[in-house]
Amino acid sequence: FPYLGAGIGIAHNQNYLRFTDRFMTLTHQSWTQTKPAVQGIFGLGYFLDDLTTVSLELRHFLTKTSAPINDSHPSFTSINITFNGS
Repeated sequence: FPYLGAGIGIAHNQNYLRFTDRFMTLTHQSWTQTKPAVQGIFGLGYFLDDLTTVSLELRHFLTKTSAPINDSHPSFTSINITFNGS
């Protein structure tokens, strides 16, 4: 069975960047940001029995710019295999 999904929410990003030479830290920077995010899902599922399904889905996640990245809309796409049971 095919299915579509969508979601909205927030993305909480924590980053820590440290520059070191061989023995000591030269400088470091950290930042935390919370940004709005959206997700789209397209999947194909199969009923193994009345209570169990297995699915293959494609997810695309998109959020707003997060420092220090200057990309206007950072995003990623993933392919997932899921097993669901009741």
